[in-house]
Amino acid sequence: MRSLYILSIYLATALAFRPSRRMATKTPVRPVVVRHAAPTMSFATTTAPAIGALLTNGMYLAGVPAVKAARKNGSLGALNPLPFAMVLGNCVGWTSYGFLAKDYYLVAGNMPGILVGLWMYATALKVHGQRLEIFLQIRSRFSF
Repeated sequence: MRSLYILSIYLATALAFRPSRRMATKTPVRPVVVRHAAPTMSFATTTAPAIGALLTNGMYLAGVPAVKAARKNGSLGALNPLPFAMVLGNCVGWTSYGFLAKDYYLVAGNMPGILVGLWMYATALKVHGQRLEIFLQIRSRFSF
């Protein structure tokens, strides 16, 4: 029964794909020429990266009110200064990569983060007063 099924499929495909007499005549085929349009400004190349740069700047500015409050109170309280150092390191890395890759949207999104991260970290160190302790915390987290 199975062999009869396979034979019927074979015959159906052989008859369906049998070349016709029309296909046997050689007709010249024109080569297809693909013409690319000039690069245009699109959502994916201009608008989305610009929105991304604005959103990353907003993300880096999110910690500023907490740092201002800690500066006003004169103590960090529950504010952890370690993320400010991570923001600074992250932005330095991505900004240098953006310059190397010539992706200026990436640079525009992370360059302000360097300045904001440096200000927040320096303010947290100043408010905390014990710079060596914070430096040792950072070093102990990344020592292998």
